[in-house]
Amino acid sequence: MENCEKIVLDPKSAPVIKPKELLIRSAAESQSPGSSTVLVAYFDGQVLHVANIGDSGLIVIRNGAVLKRSSSIVYDFNFRLQIKRGDNPSDFIECYKIDLDEGDVIVTATDGLFDNLYELEIASAISESLQTSLEPQDIAVYLATRAQEVGQSTRARTPFADAAQAAGYVGCTGGKLDDVTVIVSLVQRRSSSDSQ
Repeated sequence: MENCEKIVLDPKSAPVIKPKELLIRSAAESQSPGSSTVLVAYFDGQVLHVANIGDSGLIVIRNGAVLKRSSSIVYDFNFRLQIKRGDNPSDFIECYKIDLDEGDVIVTATDGLFDNLYELEIASAISESLQTSLEPQDIAVYLATRAQEVGQSTRARTPFADAAQAAGYVGCTGGKLDDVTVIVSLVQRRSSSDSQ
């Protein structure tokens, strides 16, 4: 992610138009050991452009329902795809182009959210939070906290437990303790003062 930021902010760098191009350039310039999942997104007017590798993801909520959900890119159950120094990520990148409307909510998060909360739970929490005028940052904190609580449960029904059972791990129940990073964005019309 540090390389992505450097590329975008470098005034000498050629402008990057697509998130996929940004990920490819970032991977080519990486000097760090290790590997990672990654999701990069940007707005172009009312269109959200996304490039994703691995099991971090996004959900777009419109009028209380899930409009779009990214796919989790994994090798096998609980073995997520990651990129590392020297990889050519071109073949692994999943791209999305999503037309947005005012009032849409975008939730981008690590798998710690999606392993522990179902889409319907996330959409419901978003709707209830917006009705009580919570700010996107407060909604993100709530979702992350809730995912951590469920992750500690040994009995909760979770997407992770469902996936484990589908992969043949009979009797798997409960959540999955994991890192949880959540960003919530609310699509709003640009005010006339913003465009000046």
